[in-house]
Amino acid sequence: MSSPERMEPTTMEPAERNPAAIRTTVLILVALMIGGGIFIWRSYVAEQERRNELVGEGYLPKISALTKNFQFLGHDGTVRQLSDLDGKVSIFGCLAPSHPKENEVVLAAMSELATHFADEPRVQLIGLSVEGENDEVRENLATIAQTLDADPEKWWFLSAEEGAVRAFIKDRLEIGAIRVNDAQTAAVYGPLGVPGKLRIVDQGRQLRGQYEDFDFEAYLKVEEQAKEEITKDPKLADLPQAQLNLNASKLEMEKMQHSIRYMLDNPEVAKEPDYNFAVIIFLGVGLFILILGIKYRKAVKAQNN
Repeated sequence: MSSPERMEPTTMEPAERNPAAIRTTVLILVALMIGGGIFIWRSYVAEQERRNELVGEGYLPKISALTKNFQFLGHDGTVRQLSDLDGKVSIFGCLAPSHPKENEVVLAAMSELATHFADEPRVQLIGLSVEGENDEVRENLATIAQTLDADPEKWWFLSAEEGAVRAFIKDRLEIGAIRVNDAQTAAVYGPLGVPGKLRIVDQGRQLRGQYEDFDFEAYLKVEEQAKEEITKDPKLADLPQAQLNLNASKLEMEKMQHSIRYMLDNPEVAKEPDYNFAVIIFLGVGLFILILGIKYRKAVKAQNN
């Protein structure tokens, strides 16, 4: 029995490309891409209109999501993770445990929320230390908890490695960077300037609100400025905007409470569609079509030659 004839590499012919078949495939994919793009766009517009209508009811837009887990250590030695917050509405605030004066704005706002939602186990208050993780920090956090008479189930006072937790606060919670106070400010508040902003995270670990929302430090400054202006010109007190400015912190707290209640009553909001993945798929198909188009041109050119 004779062995099959062996073909040398030099005698092998490249697979024949059919330009017509490639062209048909490209046209089909283009049609699908256009149709899919129209569907995605219409769905996105309809969803945005629906969300805009819900703003008055307490709906807050999504800023980003805490998809990657993160581990903390509580002041009582309990290990906590972001995954422990699934199914809860969480409020994060930053603390400088060794400098109580610096924490007054954040703790006052969080305490008001704790009182308002005292009977709601699905609301979690979290104070994050910006001073790293060591025994002294945990002792200072414990002192804060004791001073507030904080319910350990409602309040978590957490710490982590300094660089990691500050990056988490700045880049993932998007609360802002930790400042270094000048000498005059440091004499009263300590060396670190901690943002007086709270951040809401819904049941699906999505950050909610606008970036500048719930900055109670900023609203206190608005109130102080309004008082100074009215002192100089009492007639300003009769203006509607003046009354809004004088009550800026109160109005923002009411908005925050209203929004948290909306999330508790409408937990499905935490599962609302995210169109980023659809856009990525759409762009991927577009790239694939581009590659096929290049292959088609090369096949036509080769056939003509």
